[in-house]
Amino acid sequence: QIQEDLKLIDVVIEILDARIPLSSQNPDIAQWTKNKKKIIKNIIIVIAPLIGGLLTSLFVNFKNYNIINKPMFSPPKIVFPIVWSILYLLFGISFYLANKDYDNKKITSAAIINLILNYSWTFIFFKLKMYIVSAIELVLIILSTIKFIIELYKENKTAAYLQFPYLVWLLIALYLNIGV
Repeated sequence: QIQEDLKLIDVVIEILDARIPLSSQNPDIAQWTKNKKKIIKNIIIVIAPLIGGLLTSLFVNFKNYNIINKPMFSPPKIVFPIVWSILYLLFGISFYLANKDYDNKKITSAAIINLILNYSWTFIFFKLKMYIVSAIELVLIILSTIKFIIELYKENKTAAYLQFPYLVWLLIALYLNIGV
């Protein structure tokens, strides 16, 4: 019955549990909707990392940046939201490019792990002020980013190349973190 009804509609919205997106997916939906445009899903995929970064920033006081001892090369505070907005959009675009034809579970897992590590770093550094732990966390983010890039490269080289600015920025962030 669902398959017959799907022939009559243009848009399908599949709602997943954000805590367990892969296991909450209906395995039949992808097959049933393979010829349908996934416009909303694609928009969400591209902007989701940006929204996650924005939500994370709402719960953290960035005033600490002005008072902590910073290394010699430290960008002005205004640079961070601009760079992170661009990097999160590139992350979403890379994820979309590598998953536009079918959902690659390795890429999805690598992306989710990377974003969880990334968002948690903000809390560890700014909220908890645990600078050594946040530096270790950054190393984990860098390693997970390399894994993400490798998985992207297998599927879509452009998607992988779009993550090089993110990797470079993470290395800068590690330098800044260690210098605190």
